[in-house]
Amino acid sequence: MIELINITLWNIWTLDLAWALAISGLAGVVLGFTGFGSALVMMPLMAILYGPVEALGLLGICSFLASLPIGWTAARQANWPEVGPMVIGLIIAVPIGMIFLFHFDPVIIKRIIGVSVIAATLVLYMGWIYKGPRNILTGFFTGALSGGLTGFTGIGGPVVAVYILASSDTTSVQRSGIVITAVTVMGVLLASLIWNNVLTPEIIGRGILLTPIQVIFAKVGEKLFHLAPERFFRVTALGTLMLAGIAVMLE
Repeated sequence: MIELINITLWNIWTLDLAWALAISGLAGVVLGFTGFGSALVMMPLMAILYGPVEALGLLGICSFLASLPIGWTAARQANWPEVGPMVIGLIIAVPIGMIFLFHFDPVIIKRIIGVSVIAATLVLYMGWIYKGPRNILTGFFTGALSGGLTGFTGIGGPVVAVYILASSDTTSVQRSGIVITAVTVMGVLLASLIWNNVLTPEIIGRGILLTPIQVIFAKVGEKLFHLAPERFFRVTALGTLMLAGIAVMLE
């Protein structure tokens, strides 16, 4: 047992870990501010370091645990009649999306991740919002689409974000709904990864090291949501996401 722990620590403690710690911190800030953006940072950059499957494992561990503290507060403010159907769709679709992850070439998946990040960043930058009907069915299918994309590429948050931001709720209620869907999708993602035996000792070890960094910086991002000028941080965050998408496309 001791020998297994030593081998695992040796495999984890590489130069890549320094980059992974920085990525986790940046993802935490974005998560705390937006409620969902950690995947847009982590997936493309972690995929460069470790490949898409391990990147998804690290995303599941870190983002779920980091989003829990802000999730408790969000649960009291969320508009549950609107968020509830999305949560059900997410729970059903994440495992289905993950099936495709295991049957595609990792290089193709990286390209899909890159395109997804760039497209999502453009949608958020342009301020596009959903203007169609809002009911249980549209909420469910929005959650299902987001869950399927998350299971396959790790990036599905912008789908529910665009839908929720089109509602007439206050900014705080909208952000709470986004946080609730993020906690749900990452929890289901983590459970699916465990079920499919994806979480190796190395992935778990890295996740344990990276999670506290993301938790701390998520609290920083949450403070920025209340204190920093929204436009300044929005431009900075979206610029970072665009660079991440381009990086994984060129890798």
